[in-house]
Amino acid sequence: MDRFLRAKAAAPEDEETLVILLEEAIEEIKVNTYTLARCQLQKIYRLKEMLRRKMHCLDAIGVFLKHDKEAEEAWEKLVAGPGTNIVRHFFYKAEDHTPTAFATTATIKAAIMGKATTTVLVGGR
Repeated sequence: MDRFLRAKAAAPEDEETLVILLEEAIEEIKVNTYTLARCQLQKIYRLKEMLRRKMHCLDAIGVFLKHDKEAEEAWEKLVAGPGTNIVRHFFYKAEDHTPTAFATTATIKAAIMGKATTTVLVGGR
């Protein structure tokens, strides 16, 4: 991307070169994203094995494919709702059913929305 931006600043009228450099930059970003995602998954699997805990995977990709009201509805359906249920189950599984903490959908949404993740993991036994 750096080469593209520098070329655009130096010679913005050279469209042919800019198109080639932009395509190269996009491909480089795709490769880097794939590499980072693969490394992140390896860390998650390693952590799962180390802790010997059940992990819940919440896929938020559907949220990022929507806009406005549809994105909010997808967030509730795909992430916040299931995430809240997982957290509630984790906290309420004591025999006396007294929660050690309480997490609402709004609390979980506020905690997660600002982060650039597509997966939320909550551990439980």
